[in-house]
Amino acid sequence: MATGLPFMTKRFNNIFDKSLENNDLKESYLSIQISLDGFSFAVYDSRLEKYLAWSYFTLELPQKTPEKLLEALEDIYRENNLLNHAYKKVVVVHQNNLSCLVPNTYFEEEHMKAYLEHNVKVLPNDFISYDPLKNTPTRVVYIPFVNLNNFFFSKYGTFDFYHASSVVIDQLIKKHKTDKETKMFVNASGAHIEILVLKEGSLTFYNSFEAATANDFLYYTLFAMEQLNLDPETIETVLLGTLTEASEAFTLAYKYIRNLRLYSEENPKLTSAFESLPKQSNFALFHLFS
Repeated sequence: MATGLPFMTKRFNNIFDKSLENNDLKESYLSIQISLDGFSFAVYDSRLEKYLAWSYFTLELPQKTPEKLLEALEDIYRENNLLNHAYKKVVVVHQNNLSCLVPNTYFEEEHMKAYLEHNVKVLPNDFISYDPLKNTPTRVVYIPFVNLNNFFFSKYGTFDFYHASSVVIDQLIKKHKTDKETKMFVNASGAHIEILVLKEGSLTFYNSFEAATANDFLYYTLFAMEQLNLDPETIETVLLGTLTEASEAFTLAYKYIRNLRLYSEENPKLTSAFESLPKQSNFALFHLFS
């Protein structure tokens, strides 16, 4: 659905639980996920322990920069009342490819720039942060968009922020820590994919790639399997994010990866209003308060 906003091409489903109508939101949390391709948010009632609202915007920026992203964000905020409430807690998730994983054994805060420079171009004025992971002895080092953090601070005051990969890795390990078999998870967000492998519930591999085409998606997935000596015929491969069974990437990958499926676990924090939302979507956004 077109929105009329200058930087937007589509506005995906808004979902509102009926209980939101009589909710003053004083005990509610706001979760936000932001990238150069999209913006989404969800409202979580801490008393009910349920999500009550969700909105997603696909962004097509004239230039994919944090500055243009901020302009788009300001337009979204002018048109959306839910974003302008006072919330008990606000959490922001940065989705970008400006990150890397560092084992705790080797981590030293003064060397964060050097860690990142192996993967991304770091500018002199870039602010670098890190997330200690709860379920594996690793830190995610990354560059959040500081201009967006400043915007959120102006709206909400104090808030927490994380890199999206931190949430995905920690939550998948938490959910699968008792598994006995090896599993591969591929999380897709637009042209960006993250691949992680859990062996008996422990993280053994993580990397992210830009996969603009279905062939790119297949190449990087098979490449990761080859590096780890995993058999595409048998390894359970679970897809999260924006992919569906109708996606070209899924159709192509299924020809080579036989044990391929979409993430299908129920989220008990979603009400019946969210039944139409694919279970594999918005994994990080809907697992911030679990």
